[in-house]
Amino acid sequence: MLGYCKAIKFHLLPEIGSYRIDELTPLILKGWLYKFNHRTKTIRNVLIPLQRILKSATNDGLISSNPIDDLDLTEIIKDIGLPKQDEIDPFNDYEKEYLIV
Repeated sequence: MLGYCKAIKFHLLPEIGSYRIDELTPLILKGWLYKFNHRTKTIRNVLIPLQRILKSATNDGLISSNPIDDLDLTEIIKDIGLPKQDEIDPFNDYEKEYLIV
């Protein structure tokens, strides 16, 4: 839950918080996502609360349709997500030799 609160505070509010919920369009969300320079997991963690907020707004009648439903999130995430860093190797072979000598 804390992670979603951070996602809202640090990613959603600064970027799209100035819009009223009924002003958000697929184009605005897509433009924001394509500027979002983070790893795939971070993007997904930010999208989860946004999707829930928009779904609740739709269910409550605040908006007539959910603008995120018109986006192909899988394709967008594949386009914009930075690759996962599986292995951290802070030193190359030369640096390792230099440190050992």
